[in-house]
Amino acid sequence: MDDEINLLEYLDIISKRKWLIISLVLVFAFFSFVFSLGKPKMYEATATILLVDNSGGGLASALSVFSIAGISGGKDDSKLLLILKSRALAEQLAARLDFSEIIKDNLSNSLKKLDVSEQQSILTSHLQSSVKGQQTSNGAILISVVWPEPEMAAKLANLYVEELGKFFNKRSFNINFQMIDSALAPSGPINTSQRKQAILVGAIWGGILGIVGAFILESLGKVRSA
Repeated sequence: MDDEINLLEYLDIISKRKWLIISLVLVFAFFSFVFSLGKPKMYEATATILLVDNSGGGLASALSVFSIAGISGGKDDSKLLLILKSRALAEQLAARLDFSEIIKDNLSNSLKKLDVSEQQSILTSHLQSSVKGQQTSNGAILISVVWPEPEMAAKLANLYVEELGKFFNKRSFNINFQMIDSALAPSGPINTSQRKQAILVGAIWGGILGIVGAFILESLGKVRSA
C-alpha cells in the first residue's frame, strides 16, 4: 500500500513539473542537434580484396604467414587489422601523397608551413586513424577509409590496397591477393545516423535531468513550507 502511495506521489510530482521536464528535453535535444551540425561530414569508402595463398592452403594459411613478422593473435581478421592500422603501412602510403592535396581544408593553413618530415608525421597519423579492416564470413577482406571528402576517401582506400601489396612484397610474404571491388566515392556521409543518435541521447539526458530537477524543486518547496 505504501509503495502504491509513493508511486502516485512520484507521478504527481512529475505531472506537476512536466513543463520543466519537457523544456529540458527540448533544450538538450536542440543543443545536441546544433553540436552535431558543427561536426564535419565524414564519408566512408570501401575496397574488397581476397587473399590467396600460393601454396593452396587458402586464406587461413595465407594469413598465418604473418607470424613471420612476429605478428600474433587469435582471429585472422584481427591480424589483418593490425597490419592495416600499423604506422609502417601508413608511413609507406604517406610517402607517396601530396600533403597539401590530402589535407586541403581539414587542417589549418599554418600546418602547411611545417617541414616535410613534420607534414609526413601528421599525415601518417591521419591515415592510421582513418583506415579500418574487416573480414567477412565468406573470407573477403573489406578495407575502408573514412575521410571528409568522398572522392579522397575512395582514392585512399584503393591506395591502401596497393600499398598493402607492396608491404607484403617488401617483407617477402608469400601472399597474393585479388581486388574484388575497388572503392567508389560514397553518395552520402556516415554522420546522418550519428546525428539522430546524438539528438536521442540529448533528449534522454534532458529528461533525466528534468525529472531530477522536479524532485529537487519539490523537496525545496516542502522545506520552505515547513
